[in-house]
Amino acid sequence: MVKIEDLYTVYFMARKNKRRSEDAVVFEVDCERRLHNLLTAINERTYRALSNYTFISTRPKPREVFACELESRIIQWYIIWRILPILEEKLTDSTFNNRKGMGTDAAVAKLAADMKRVSCNYTKEAWVITWDLSGCFPNANRDIACKQLQRLVNDNYTGDDREDLLWMIMISIHANPQNHCYRKSPREMWSLIDEAKSLFNKPDGIGGAIGFLIWQVAMNLYFNDIDHWAADEMGLHYTRFVDDSVLVVDNKDAALLLLPLFRDKYNAVGATMHPRKFYCQPVSRGVHFLGAYIKGDRLYVHNRIIRNAEKRIRQLNRCRNKVKHLDTFISSVNSFFGNLKNKNEFKNIKRLHAAISPDWSQFCEMDWNRLCMVAKDGYKHNQLIKLKFDRI
Repeated sequence: MVKIEDLYTVYFMARKNKRRSEDAVVFEVDCERRLHNLLTAINERTYRALSNYTFISTRPKPREVFACELESRIIQWYIIWRILPILEEKLTDSTFNNRKGMGTDAAVAKLAADMKRVSCNYTKEAWVITWDLSGCFPNANRDIACKQLQRLVNDNYTGDDREDLLWMIMISIHANPQNHCYRKSPREMWSLIDEAKSLFNKPDGIGGAIGFLIWQVAMNLYFNDIDHWAADEMGLHYTRFVDDSVLVVDNKDAALLLLPLFRDKYNAVGATMHPRKFYCQPVSRGVHFLGAYIKGDRLYVHNRIIRNAEKRIRQLNRCRNKVKHLDTFISSVNSFFGNLKNKNEFKNIKRLHAAISPDWSQFCEMDWNRLCMVAKDGYKHNQLIKLKFDRI
């Protein structure tokens, strides 16, 4: 049985970085009563995830995203809180998404190390092969994902709330958010995405919701058997981040013979290798992976990121009230600088800095030691908040 103190623990985890959202504010006003009601609904098996919304995210490319209100997020956080320790023991070191201490930078670093290792520091011929999956989330089989997570709990979890956990996994995976949601983006924006990538066009039992925390974690386990086969049984230099996979090999012909085996394993769980998103070239030519470009010992960002940074800086330069948008400006610019400074991109950092309007110099400045923008004294975030309330 789920305990109220555990729900409070998960509540504080779920609201972190989301406290200013509308649903989090409404929930916090009456959080004690809401948490007790949620506890009762869980223990009596009456809870249903009916508060969902969807929108079209346009960056880096248009895609359909589903999200849920705080109550449903608490349940999903509860599941992750319980199963993450045992899930981490089952995953390979070759998958990097939604894992603590992993992420895109670690995946890129592993690929760069594999390219260097297999090619003996670029002195021998080696090949890099990348591929993508077609509609990874929209084509996921919910029954397979649910059974995988429930099997993980049945085989490895011994807590008193195991039956509750199994039930919460079932209602979270089979939530069918497309049947009870409201749209935050205009309906015409759905024309930006392929109909096959929308949950609104999927049959019952098919499709994972991008934006649901449970699905972000479930997709790690979804392809875990393939990961183990490639990395452990076959001994390949293999890396995966969600639906992006890459091999580094010293025998191209032998590696290409493995691709039909990969296709069969993907087909077994309802996934398909994208027919056009395939790359096979010598490591000396470099490779694009997760927004980075690896070429020899050098690491760059994709040109698209530089274009997006320039576009965003031009937008922010047009802001008339610089003080009002100062936090947004610093956060946006530093997000790009943070990506660039870990790579061989100092020239582009200088170029982007030169594109910043001189009007911002009154309120912030460049810290060239840390390669980031910082607010000047008197315009720091806490000082601006104090100034705002002193005027009221």
